[in-house]
Formats: sequence, structure tokens, C-alpha cells
Amino acid sequence: MWETLGQWLRRNNIPGIMMVDTRHIVLKLREMGTALGKVVVNDKDVPFVDPNMRHLVAEVSTKTRSTYGHGTLVILVIDMGVKLNSLRCLLKYDVTLIVVPHDWDITKETYDGLFISNGPGNPQMCTKTIEHVRWAITQDKPIFGICMGNQILALAAGGSTYKMKYGHRGQNQPSTCPFRWTCLYYDTKPWLCCGF
Repeated sequence: MWETLGQWLRRNNIPGIMMVDTRHIVLKLREMGTALGKVVVNDKDVPFVDPNMRHLVAEVSTKTRSTYGHGTLVILVIDMGVKLNSLRCLLKYDVTLIVVPHDWDITKETYDGLFISNGPGNPQMCTKTIEHVRWAITQDKPIFGICMGNQILALAAGGSTYKMKYGHRGQNQPSTCPFRWTCLYYDTKPWLCCGF
């Protein structure tokens, strides 16, 4: 059945916008940089909430310690908002995963490697995690951080993070691998940079 975009949005209860000069919005964002916004429906105003003021990692991180797998090597996973697929990928190897909350005292854990996961929000709010990772850096064990985890690692090593004027976001970013004759898909959402 053929339908317009508006009909499809209504049928799926998805809000959309119309009668807005999106070119004007783009020009404003080009001047200001990335900005928060809200969509107001039928002139009914809603409170403006800045998610950057909330400790988002604390909201999404696990609250308890969990163990997955029965492998030889023990990988300690600091859950900053870990994606399930990251755990699935790690479990393809001969590992046991110990997943702990973002503010867990890892100094009392026994592990062979540390994985600091991705997650939402501002890494500078994760002071306990930064303190624990600073300790982990002094140990003779490999550490791997992705996204937020990489930013936590940079802060623990004495670096800094800063917000980009424009976030580097996108979907369907192809990357070719000429040795395997494959094309891989990845998506990007970084809005913070690390500096030393």
C-alpha cells in the first residue's frame, strides 16, 4: 500500500515537523555549533531538559556485578552503558566476562584485561571511574576503551576532553577492506575529543 510520509508517521505515532525553514535552522547551527532543541506540538510548551546536566552513565550502567562465560582469561568490563553486542563479540573468545557498574571499586578485582565500554553523556562526570582507571593504568594489564571508555582512559592518563563545535555523526559510513574484498559498515556519533 502506498502512503505519504505524513500518513506513515501518523500511523506509527511518530512526530514530524512541517512548515519550518530547515535551511534557516542549519544556518543557525552553523553559526552556533551543535545546540539542544525541542519540538513543540500545537503550541503546548513542554519543559526544556538539558541531558548534559544529568549523569547519564549512572542511569544506564548496571547496578550489580555479573559474570558471563567460562573462559580461561578474565576480562573485567566496566559498564558505562555497554552494548549487548560488545559482550557477545567478546564472548566469542576463550574469556570469562565480569561486568561491573561504572563506579565499582576495581582495585579488589582479579582480572587479565580491562574493557571500558561505550556510554552516554559527559565522561568528566564519572570521577570514580576515572580514579579507578587511573589505578588500573599502573597495573601490568591491557586496557581497551571504546567511545566513552576511550575518553575515560584519556582523562585517567592526565588528558582532557572537550566538546566539538559540530558532532561527527553519521550512519552508513562505508569502509573498504581491500585485503578481504569486503565493505564494512560503521556508524559514528562522537561529540567529544580527547587532548593531551
